[in-house]
Amino acid sequence: VLAYNGEAEKIARFPFATGRRSYSTPLTFDIDGDGRSELFIGSDDGWLYGWETDGYYRGDGWNRIYFNNDHQSVFPDSLLPLSFDEEGELAIEEFYIYPSPVRGGDEAFIRFRLSASADDVVIRVYSLSGRLITEKRIAGVFGPNDVRIDEELARVANGIYIVTINVDNRIFDKIKFGLLNRF
Repeated sequence: VLAYNGEAEKIARFPFATGRRSYSTPLTFDIDGDGRSELFIGSDDGWLYGWETDGYYRGDGWNRIYFNNDHQSVFPDSLLPLSFDEEGELAIEEFYIYPSPVRGGDEAFIRFRLSASADDVVIRVYSLSGRLITEKRIAGVFGPNDVRIDEELARVANGIYIVTINVDNRIFDKIKFGLLNRF
């Protein structure tokens, strides 16, 4: 994890390392209430990494290269190729939640893109302890699919949650996201 300030200078104490590659969006939040930011990021080794930083948490987001301060960057579908796995079966080209982090009271969606239609798509949200928070079943269509989940998240605590996607009885992927219901 690399970090730069507004003058494009590397921030002291960075980079931070995870166990494997990471494609997730970092989350900064003052989780322990001390006024300083903690930084969290998921890694491909299945762990969530967190570090205490020297920065102060502002609570109003930060500037992004894409879209806005609420991290609602959505990739254009034209940039995402469709593909099938080695056996020619259904594949998922993208799977993410937006905005990230999810803020209580705001709309939240899980987006995934299918290489073919699917009769049974199951999205499940779990707490880190493994408790099922919500389950949504839909028929997935070829291309992008959005599943709204904010109503179910309004009644759970701040924290990190795990989302899994199961398509036609095959588990495809999992992601982690931060939920900020109360400030």
